[in-house]
Amino acid sequence: MKLPAGAGALVAVVAAVVVACSSPTTSVNDLPVLVDLAAGNRVSLVDRGITLRFDSVVTDSRCPMGALCIWAGQAILSFTLTGPNAPAGGRLLLASDRPDSSLGVVLSAEEVTPYLQINLPPPDHRAYRVQLRISAR
Repeated sequence: MKLPAGAGALVAVVAAVVVACSSPTTSVNDLPVLVDLAAGNRVSLVDRGITLRFDSVVTDSRCPMGALCIWAGQAILSFTLTGPNAPAGGRLLLASDRPDSSLGVVLSAEEVTPYLQINLPPPDHRAYRVQLRISAR
């Protein structure tokens, strides 16, 4: 069966939308909780009406494994915020070395992986995972 002209592009767009909408979402009601998120995964704070999607690590200045550093450094994580109670702007940057309480809960990055290594290029920003602790203020 031959598809009409342009049908291939339409199929590609529909497939991309289905994949984008099917990224895993963890729903949270009780705090505190520790959630493991890969890039593109979401956590829904049901009682707050906010969903956070972990987009990527924007910068990673943490001291590489095996190096001797005078500063531990930090990773800056980017989240997209959606939902009826999400703040205007819809973006949150979270530093791995300090919690954020701007959403009425305390968010802290307990662990960010993979870790930088000496003599290796940095990982792709989408390869990161974060263990995100969410607790009451």
